[in-house]
Amino acid sequence: MADQQQTAPLASTPAPTPNGKKILIVENDTFLLKVYAAKLAALGFDVRTAENGEEVEPILLSFTPDLILLGLVMPKKDGF
Repeated sequence: MADQQQTAPLASTPAPTPNGKKILIVENDTFLLKVYAAKLAALGFDVRTAENGEEVEPILLSFTPDLILLGLVMPKKDGF
């Protein structure tokens, strides 16, 4: 019995603490874009969105993200 390790259930895992972290989401699927943005904003992250690579350039002039979630296959300018 001493070899058994107690683990907490996943439901009790604390949510991440954003601490002012900024995320840019680039996704051409508007449903996914809205879902990701809503979830991350609800967790306290500062979220900006773009629907293609062309929309990213002006955003980056005034917003420096800590993380970019980027779709690869998009119209106009892709994620590659």
